[in-house]
Amino acid sequence: CQSCLMGKHKHFPFPSQAHHHATYIAELIHTDVWGPIDTATASRETYFVAFTDDFS
Repeated sequence: CQSCLMGKHKHFPFPSQAHHHATYIAELIHTDVWGPIDTATASRETYFVAFTDDFS
């Protein structure tokens, strides 16, 4: 069944070093999401998203 196939997928670790580095702005953008956090923000948000330009 589909669930069995998905459960048997292998997870490979991320490489320890990048093979490509950006040579111009916005060529490669990294994202990271944190949450849920214990203390909500003033607008009651419980997740945080960060965007980092690889060139910078």
